[in-house]
Amino acid sequence: MTGKKIFIAFLAVLFVLPVSRAVPAEAEGVFRFPLFLVPTNLDPVQDELVPTFHVVQQVYDGLTAFDSNLRVVPGLARNWKVSRDGRVYEFTLRQ
Repeated sequence: MTGKKIFIAFLAVLFVLPVSRAVPAEAEGVFRFPLFLVPTNLDPVQDELVPTFHVVQQVYDGLTAFDSNLRVVPGLARNWKVSRDGRVYEFTLRQ
C-alpha cells in the first residue's frame, strides 16, 4: 500500500466511519456527533479546544448567528451599531 492510500484509509477511519453512525435510526431529528476529546469545561473563554467549541456552540446562544446563506443575523442581539472607526460595537439585546 502506498503512503497516499494509507493516508486516505486513515482519514476514512478517523472521520467518515464515526460520522456515518452518528445518528441512530430511532433518534430521528437528533444530531449526534462523536467527540474525539472530552471537553475540559464549558466556558468558551477559558478553553480553546475544538471539542469544547462544538459543545459550547450547542449550549449557548451568541449575540449574532448565521442564516442559511451564511449572513450574520441577530441572535441574542436585536440589533447593533458599529462606531465610525470600527472599534466599538454597541449591541441592543432582545427581551
